[in-house]
Amino acid sequence: MTAPCIFEERFRTIERVFAWEDKFRRLLLRFERLSPVHYAFKTLAYTMINLRHYG
Repeated sequence: MTAPCIFEERFRTIERVFAWEDKFRRLLLRFERLSPVHYAFKTLAYTMINLRHYG
């Protein structure tokens, strides 16, 4: 693969992940002030995304 093809594929993948993450309003607005709590919600959201697409 050439470099532009790799860049385009990575860009589409990253944008897709951000779009999936934006469906979780609590992550989008970031109500939590503590980083560990925000990280826990992100982990939960990614787990739900993976279960929906691969489970």
